[in-house]
Amino acid sequence: MNYFALSCLLIGLVIVPAPEAVSPRGAGFPVDLVVDGFPARLSATDYFQDVAGHVITKDFQPYAVNVSVWADGADKQRFFRLPEDAHATYARDGAWTFPTGTVFLQSIVLPLGKEHRRMETRVIVVEENQLAFATYVWREDQKDADLSCTVSASLRGWDYPSRETRLIHREDLDSPAPL
Repeated sequence: MNYFALSCLLIGLVIVPAPEAVSPRGAGFPVDLVVDGFPARLSATDYFQDVAGHVITKDFQPYAVNVSVWADGADKQRFFRLPEDAHATYARDGAWTFPTGTVFLQSIVLPLGKEHRRMETRVIVVEENQLAFATYVWREDQKDADLSCTVSASLRGWDYPSRETRLIHREDLDSPAPL
């Protein structure tokens, strides 16, 4: 997938399509969006060595963004994984290309006094000509997270973005909309 800037709704980056990108939603919309195929629990994915301890598998790499979107003072932990023997490329015009199978994770952690509470983990998977999105909501005991299938769920005043929230990337905007 080739974009002028890859970022993902989940990850705090922005997706801007290459000029030749086409989708059923109309010219200029970045990708076809897929929401099926994610396991019901985060522990059923291959992303963590220890879900309760939030220990990512060794094939994920941490990364940071230059400017992070404000999220009520929450901390964000970001990771990505490229498929084995694959690489991302960056072109002089600003276009990033990530291979099919690339996974981006963003866990949002809310500081509560001396303790920290994981609120959600967002997932984007680069698939052939499309992106797949998921939001996992952490359980009260912090031992696992459940796939959010609702339009919007709220716990203690925290809003979990729905899969439809990804549509903030609208084709009628001249530039990407910050989240």
